[in-house]
Amino acid sequence: EHIENIHEENERAMFVRGLPVILHLGDGLSIARNVLAESKPDLPLFFVDGDHSFENVYRELKGIKEIAPRAVVFAHDTFLQGSEAGYNCEPYEAVKQFITEYHLPVQSTILGLPGMSLTYWL
Repeated sequence: EHIENIHEENERAMFVRGLPVILHLGDGLSIARNVLAESKPDLPLFFVDGDHSFENVYRELKGIKEIAPRAVVFAHDTFLQGSEAGYNCEPYEAVKQFITEYHLPVQSTILGLPGMSLTYWL
């Protein structure tokens, strides 16, 4: 649950309705673990949206690293506005700490909000 999330069940899938997409609802890391166990993809793609929280983004990145020997990860809301803005700094800090700790490459958009960062381990 997060204040910015859609809360009406019939509205959650409105942007992908009719597309060949499987939606999962729950803790991202728990769901990812289940999907990986069932499908065993060669190079899974993860989308991390940690609700502007350092703890959630970092936990999911570390968890993905543990369950996927090879992966590509997009992290959402990683445009750093600066500490004076007091908003949207934590996802950037979590990605920064994670890539530093694991010596991973990162590509980031720096054109403005919301910002996306991509990292991978092959």
